[in-house]
Amino acid sequence: MHFAFVDRELDRILSIHQIGNDASERVMQKLGMRLDRETIDPSCNRPTRVYAITRDEYNRTLAITA
Repeated sequence: MHFAFVDRELDRILSIHQIGNDASERVMQKLGMRLDRETIDPSCNRPTRVYAITRDEYNRTLAITA
């Protein structure tokens, strides 16, 4: 995330996992990402969850851990 927000100056990162892949969901949550929406992956027609984190949210998590 440091690379995306600092080096590439992105404003938001999205991460997608298929519902039922609990390990991937836990990783996203541990990274400070929040559930953005549920949708259907058009490539395989399976339900997915989209997690997101903004640059401001990322910076707040850094301030808390510092």
